[in-house]
Amino acid sequence: KGVEVTFLSKKGDFSHLVQEDRNHLHALNPLPSWLPDPLIALFNTINVVLTLIRHRERYDILHAHILVNGMMAAMAGRLVGCPSLAKVASVGPLGEIQRHRNAWLPRLRHRLICLLDSIGATTPEVRAELIAYGYPRDRIASIPNGVDAVFFQPGKRTTVTEEPRVLCISRFVV
Repeated sequence: KGVEVTFLSKKGDFSHLVQEDRNHLHALNPLPSWLPDPLIALFNTINVVLTLIRHRERYDILHAHILVNGMMAAMAGRLVGCPSLAKVASVGPLGEIQRHRNAWLPRLRHRLICLLDSIGATTPEVRAELIAYGYPRDRIASIPNGVDAVFFQPGKRTTVTEEPRVLCISRFVV
C-alpha cells in the first residue's frame, strides 16, 4: 500500500527470506548469554534505543508489538522527535499490563508506557485494562483482531460443504 516498513529483530538465519524482504530487516547483534537476566534486559534496551536513534532517517513512525518493545520505542521516539505506538493483545493475570505491574521497576515502566503516543487495543477488555492502568483513554485506538468472532464461533460451520479450517500464525511464549 505504498508504506515502507523496516523490521528490527534479533540476529538469526533469514536466508529463507527473499532479498527484497531482507533489505527491510535490521538485525541486532546478540548479547553474551553468560550475562545475568537483568543485565541482558538493560543492555538489550540500550542497544535497541541506540540503534533506533542511529537509524532515525529510516522511519517516520515507531510501531511496537507488546509493551516491553513499546517502552523502547517510546524512549527512542522522544529522543528523536518521532511518534511511537504499540499494540497490546493480552489482558488479565498473565497479560502484558499485569506483567509490567509485577516486574522490576514498575513505576518506571508505567512512565515509559505512558510516553507512547498511542496504544492499539485489540479488545474492549484491553482498552479497559489500559485505562485502569492510567494510560490516557483518548490515546487508545481500538483495533480489533482480524477474525470476526461473531461469524467464526466454535462449532459453527462457515460453509455447508466443508468443515472450517483455521491457520493461526503467532508466537508462543511462556
